[in-house]
Amino acid sequence: MASLREQIEMRTANRRSPCYSSSSQTSSLSISSGDGKSWSFPWRLFSYARHDVQPERHIIVIAIAGFEIEIEGFHLEQVAEEVTGGQLSKVKALPLEYREPTDSRPYIYKIEVKELGR
Repeated sequence: MASLREQIEMRTANRRSPCYSSSSQTSSLSISSGDGKSWSFPWRLFSYARHDVQPERHIIVIAIAGFEIEIEGFHLEQVAEEVTGGQLSKVKALPLEYREPTDSRPYIYKIEVKELGR
């Protein structure tokens, strides 16, 4: 029989979103856009963030190291909190068709990275 700690860890793992991870010890943000491109940005170069909640989607915009990162998905409140705390360590876009319609966990289906001033 699993210990109480193991049971809690299994339940927590089942609730985690496959689209992001966070850590209080992170120093950078790693991004995978889902189309084979990836980036890593140091949090020490963070400028600002914005979270737009729209009826059908959420958008988080992060300006960091001269780039603007636009993250689009569903239920992104927790992800926005991790950005605010500088604890977001990884984000990954997944195909929209993988999402279960009743899943209330954060789901990211689109990430765009643009260089500011271009």
